[in-house]
Amino acid sequence: MAKHDPLNDLWQVGWSKPIGYLPLRAIESCGSSATQLSAWAEKNDLKHALVTEDEGHVVSGAVYIWHEGAVQRLLNLNPNILTRSGWPTEADAFVKTVATRTAEGEDIYDLVGAMFDDKRMVQTPRVHRPR
Repeated sequence: MAKHDPLNDLWQVGWSKPIGYLPLRAIESCGSSATQLSAWAEKNDLKHALVTEDEGHVVSGAVYIWHEGAVQRLLNLNPNILTRSGWPTEADAFVKTVATRTAEGEDIYDLVGAMFDDKRMVQTPRVHRPR
């Protein structure tokens, strides 16, 4: 059986998986670093941010990588969820909010899950997805 690579959560970021993240401890345990992942993201036209433990929810801090166009497309399809939840409508601000705020409410929770391509959120009728 093949060993699961935790870095796959980041390698898969793109149009079908707009956002990925990994705790710094997980990254380091894979023999990588935030600097290496940031360079990889830039090389692949992806955005990235290091969110410290003090800023976000993740012990040890985390690296977030996102596809700006894919995030924005999903945001544009779901403006009512964003308005009701008081979340940003712009991709970079949305990702920063994901990293630093808890998604309270089913609609925004499902939208955040869809951004991470969480398979539990694929069939939810609350989130509009591209066809």
